[in-house]
Amino acid sequence: MSDERAAGENGPASAPASDGAAGTSKDSRRFVVLFIVYAMFPLLAYQYVLSTAAMDWYLFQVARHTAWVLGKVGHSGQLENASAFAGREAEVRAALSTVSSSSPLSSWEIWRYRALNAERAVARTSNDIRALEEAPALRVEANPSILDDIDKRVALLEGVQLSNDGRQTLNSIRAKLASVKTSSAGDETQRTQSLRALVNAVEALRAAQVTGLHETLKAAKARLQADRSPLVTFVYDPGSAGQKKPIEFRFRVAPECSAIPSMILYLAAVLAFPAGWRARFIGLFGGMPILYLVNILRLACLGIIGALTEGGPWFKFSHEYVWQGIYVVFVVAVWMAWVEYLVRRRSP
Repeated sequence: MSDERAAGENGPASAPASDGAAGTSKDSRRFVVLFIVYAMFPLLAYQYVLSTAAMDWYLFQVARHTAWVLGKVGHSGQLENASAFAGREAEVRAALSTVSSSSPLSSWEIWRYRALNAERAVARTSNDIRALEEAPALRVEANPSILDDIDKRVALLEGVQLSNDGRQTLNSIRAKLASVKTSSAGDETQRTQSLRALVNAVEALRAAQVTGLHETLKAAKARLQADRSPLVTFVYDPGSAGQKKPIEFRFRVAPECSAIPSMILYLAAVLAFPAGWRARFIGLFGGMPILYLVNILRLACLGIIGALTEGGPWFKFSHEYVWQGIYVVFVVAVWMAWVEYLVRRRSP
């Protein structure tokens, strides 16, 4: 009797608990799957927007706001080096195809000019490599137009970037080519040998320049990556701290400083969590600016650390480890605050 009563009293009470646990497990799996889907595609797309105008504009805004914060903390925070371009307003604006003016260059104009020059250097070097690699090999045998072919190859080499040694070698080739052209055609064997030696010299020069241009292209791409990153100069004046002169620290805001991947994870977590669309909109349009502001404060803090430590090991450790972890904590904290105060407390 008591056993039946226990079964009757406890049986119905245990079923809802089991159903609740099953529902919670199902919601958790759904959240994980949606989170992976919502995060994966934006993260993949992010790799393809790194070199776009939109990304350039965003990085510039991050650098501009970071410089503004540093200017409030230290002696000054400057975006780009305006003094280095003083008196070059016409040149810069002509390159940017903007209206000519004698007014001082803006930080945006200076940065775009540097990036544009770096982009053109990469494009020119790539074109030079392509032109040299696609040129057909010179052939002396059964080729009555070999002299014209050598002329064209010399003209091609003259039009690409050459090292100093390459320029000297080209001048020597040009002199030998002129000698062959003016020599008598009596000794055909000697003429053929001279042409072969000339062709070998031209082909050797081409191969050497292709190798050198590949190294130049590698350096140009590295320079492009640096010049596409806005330059921030922070000057810290310790005043009465006993320093003889203010401390200047320069750093570039690279795509890795954008915090966009972390923001994408936050966006995916908000969209994947079971909540109403109103709560999701609040989470996105309220949380993303907070994360952007935290990133600005992170960069400003790193600028201060870099100035105080002169970019030493403490700066690198803070940049690569400390603030990376702290920012992830902020992302999780903002998301958890959204869940706790805007989703669960408003749920019936």
